[in-house]
Amino acid sequence: MNSSIANLFASVSSLLPSATPEPEVASSASSSGRSAQELYESSEAGVGDLLVAEESAEQQSSPYNCHILGVKYDEISYPLRRQHEYSLYWFSYRTSFPPLPPYPITSDAGWGCMLRASQMLLAETLRRHFRSPSWRSSDAPADDPLDDSLLRWFADAPDPKACPFGIHSLCRSGLHEDKYPGEWVGPTAACRILDRCLASPTTSVDAGGAGGRPIKTFVADGGCVYTSEVNSFMRPSSPSSPSTPPPPAASASDPFDPLFAPPPEPDKPAQGWDHALLLLVPLCVGSYKVMRSAPAEKRESIRRFFEMRQGVGILGGTPRHAIWFYGASDPPPAPAQGERPPGHGTTLYGLDPHTVQFAPSLDSEGRVALTSEYRKSVHTSGVSTPLNDIDPTLALGFYLRDSSDFSALCAELRAGACGGGRGTLFGVEEVRPDYESNVGAMDDLLGGGGDEDECGGGESDEDDFVFI
Repeated sequence: MNSSIANLFASVSSLLPSATPEPEVASSASSSGRSAQELYESSEAGVGDLLVAEESAEQQSSPYNCHILGVKYDEISYPLRRQHEYSLYWFSYRTSFPPLPPYPITSDAGWGCMLRASQMLLAETLRRHFRSPSWRSSDAPADDPLDDSLLRWFADAPDPKACPFGIHSLCRSGLHEDKYPGEWVGPTAACRILDRCLASPTTSVDAGGAGGRPIKTFVADGGCVYTSEVNSFMRPSSPSSPSTPPPPAASASDPFDPLFAPPPEPDKPAQGWDHALLLLVPLCVGSYKVMRSAPAEKRESIRRFFEMRQGVGILGGTPRHAIWFYGASDPPPAPAQGERPPGHGTTLYGLDPHTVQFAPSLDSEGRVALTSEYRKSVHTSGVSTPLNDIDPTLALGFYLRDSSDFSALCAELRAGACGGGRGTLFGVEEVRPDYESNVGAMDDLLGGGGDEDECGGGESDEDDFVFI
């Protein structure tokens, strides 16, 4: 019996692909497309006992079928997927860099993972801004101006002009958010830090003379994107970031509807934007410790986010373990007994910053040395994490080249591109509700809005009540 089982393992192993550096690929079905069930049915009688554990385990989607930053990949295009993943910029923990004021800290190991994930999201944004989604650093020449610029911008050196997105600049911006070097930050604080970093007057991004319009950042808090605020912020007359929502317009109509607000002014045409936009949307997908407890529809919406061409990834991870997620597996086929719940078995792909490397060396004038070791240190293979195991606190990123791109994104979101109904991750509305003016109008109708002189003046001992 033992010899027959050994022979069986040998015959099944011959049908599987050879081992690869990616464990999720090595455990998949063969490259010929045969599933584990087909292998089971084609084997000798008696193999059922050996595959019971696998058949009873939760069915996972194929590691080949996935979407990465809006691009779909399968078994045939797997080599292109690996090229795409390896071309992404990976920023990990560093050590031996100049101290971070106000402390003598020379390494971000153990606390800077969310800042590193933010760097990766911003690098992807700048890569698209100065080139295109199809540009690959692996295909670029050794002295490509964009690649050289990105390596300098994100280097860990204290010069804010030469290294506007290094750990020193991020920590300097974090001080405005009451985040000091050595403190772990969450996705929302990371969005604010990126916002301030790009808004800094010392920040100037021009990829080696590559040109291109400047870029702004808008952080959409409150689980909703208000298009009038974004368009107002992006017009040439608006101040630079940090993004601050304007006060709502006054309204005295329809006082019985607390959500009422007047229609916004017509948006300017596409040429009204003189900047590109990085739109950041911090979210908390319910009050849960892990995503597994969130509604299945919301988990499916997170998976579908990676199908959107405007997406530049998600800041998330597990508690105190941040990762930049850039892709997700496609859903597995529904079982014979019924439809599989949305988001079931989804795997997220990302770059994990939890590897400590030496900071790039600086010359006598404090400039970053672009050595071959430094160039190699910013690319690596991705990691996989079950969607069900991540923390529900995260932040979505969108790159929008102009206002027409923003209008297309809003139309896709309203049509359910990133979930609808119970799966809605955040709202898209024209204007922010004006609760204060509507409460005042309702108070007038109820007889409580008279002038102080008409009511006898003086202060009242009555408590003030607000109708919501």
